[in-house]
Amino acid sequence: MMKELPKGRGICLDLGAGQGRMRQFISDHGYLWIGLDFRRNRALTVVADAHQLPFRDGALNTVFMNAVLEHLHHPHKALYEIHRVLKNCGLLYGWVAFLEPYHDSYFHFSFRGLETILEDCGFVKASIWPGPHWLNSIIQNFFPFIPDNLRDKLVKTFAPMHAKVGLRYLRRSRTTVDGAPSENLTLDYIYRKFAEGYGFCASKPSQIGERLVPKELQA
Repeated sequence: MMKELPKGRGICLDLGAGQGRMRQFISDHGYLWIGLDFRRNRALTVVADAHQLPFRDGALNTVFMNAVLEHLHHPHKALYEIHRVLKNCGLLYGWVAFLEPYHDSYFHFSFRGLETILEDCGFVKASIWPGPHWLNSIIQNFFPFIPDNLRDKLVKTFAPMHAKVGLRYLRRSRTTVDGAPSENLTLDYIYRKFAEGYGFCASKPSQIGERLVPKELQA
């Protein structure tokens, strides 16, 4: 996800900033960093709830949320709030869990689920890409004693083997997968299907007509 954040300017809200470890990275990209989390600590600029952001409409240029969305009680509400406080054409960058094991999380998102919730909350031009293979998370969570360099070697060795075998099996099955003939599937589909999570980028439209309100927020 980090490599996708472009150089920019203006205000970038680091939503779920924790101890502010992304502050230097965001500042180095030209943004004025604002760190927000619901637990107070010295690193933060603002202590607030992601479901009720303390900013006026159209105040922010960019919102950055790294592994936050899966921890929110009501992700629709939070995304609608982000949409509200972004300027027109403002950008949302994030990372969300998919096959990563449970970690005090409420919602893990499939590729299609993430695409749908972003659209529901008024975002457009969503770009979504798969993160590391799910084996990466399994090793981190259940075999923490394995050194990082060995874990990386295991994942780099196993993931391509798994993808190729899975693709060969699906192509030979000659069925329909996600609406497409299985013989037309690619390795990208396998990597997306077995990702531990997804990076994403989406924007607020340049002109807002009728405000899109998620069903959960409708009276």
